[in-house]
Amino acid sequence: MAVENALLFRAAEDRAQAARVLAVFVTGLPSSAFETGSWADVAGLVGGNWLRAGLVLGGMVSGFGIFNALVMSYTRLPLAMGQDGMLPRVFAKVHPKTKAPWVAILACAAGWAVSGNGGVWVNQKRMKRASVSLVMVVWRSRRSIARAMS
Repeated sequence: MAVENALLFRAAEDRAQAARVLAVFVTGLPSSAFETGSWADVAGLVGGNWLRAGLVLGGMVSGFGIFNALVMSYTRLPLAMGQDGMLPRVFAKVHPKTKAPWVAILACAAGWAVSGNGGVWVNQKRMKRASVSLVMVVWRSRRSIARAMS
């Protein structure tokens, strides 16, 4: 199931890339027209500085939300693996008040910090692929892990 989901995700990613290339071809705009800040420039031309500021603010809020969702989802894998005994039990610790997996969050934060090359935003795709690969490895080896644990 996990392998099929990864393949479906890859196919959707390929279709999205093809749609972007087609959009550039159909509009006749150079690809440089879609650089960072271009949408804010268009919003400023269409609706003035208020729309431009609103678009930039919306992008910042969206970026924070995506980052928060990724941090919370990536840290659940070490938590589950710690609970199942696939990682040291310390990864299964949760905060008594908030129930947040604080050890897994700190471990993931340390891993992201030492990965370098621009931090989380540059490494987001690499981290996603690594997470999918780790899930696939755990999924494929679940029976042997269960036998070893019993």
